[in-house]
Amino acid sequence: MPNFDSQIYERDIYQDTVYSAWLKNTNERDVLEQVLNDHADWWCKDNLSILDVGCGPGSAARRVFNILDKKGLKYTFTGVDPYQDQLKRFAEAFPERQDFEMIQSKIEDFTPSRKYDFVMLIHALYYVDSMEPMIKKLADAADKMIIVHHGKLGINEVHQQFRRYVKPGPHIISTWENVQNVLDTLGIKYTLEVRDTEVNLFSCKDPKNKEGRKLIKFFLEHSELPENVIEEVSEWHKSRPDIMKQDVGFFLIG
Repeated sequence: MPNFDSQIYERDIYQDTVYSAWLKNTNERDVLEQVLNDHADWWCKDNLSILDVGCGPGSAARRVFNILDKKGLKYTFTGVDPYQDQLKRFAEAFPERQDFEMIQSKIEDFTPSRKYDFVMLIHALYYVDSMEPMIKKLADAADKMIIVHHGKLGINEVHQQFRRYVKPGPHIISTWENVQNVLDTLGIKYTLEVRDTEVNLFSCKDPKNKEGRKLIKFFLEHSELPENVIEEVSEWHKSRPDIMKQDVGFFLIG
């Protein structure tokens, strides 16, 4: 992933991640848990084997664990991520689960060695060179699979407005419709739910606000930005509502 800016997600000794500002200001993980709860009969079972590709620090996996733990169901978990700092943070978040398997690997390089009951691909397709082989490879290894990808509103609006500043990447500027086209091309059957989420952007209206600066960097996929760019993006946000609506596509496969 040559175009991936790892410092968006990785910590240094002085600050938390840029990504942390996104997690603090969006309700998307809450909506993910709602979707998973609504379809619990479809994917939940005892002794569930879970594969989370692009697991990050575990913010999505935690929502899966919440549901399974409440139901008293046992499960095994394998998390895959390109960056060791992400996996370290995951392990720190779940110190009691030393049996979790964590694999450091580029998503494209990872090939499942067995079949899993439930495969998660949560916002992990923006950086792969080609969606088709990635989706096919994981779908072949999954009994059930969920893919999550943002839509035309929200982040995509920022990308379209400031396309010239967004870090180049094969699918960074993409929507759930792109994923849908790939699934249709591959002939993979799915159920699609599009749900509305919200992002609090009030902090982005002040170019000196640390939280707002992190959000702007996250939106543009750059851990470092010139001051004039931050000010330009901040000025644009001043004309926008404090709460940004974002449509998110949830694909249920299998």
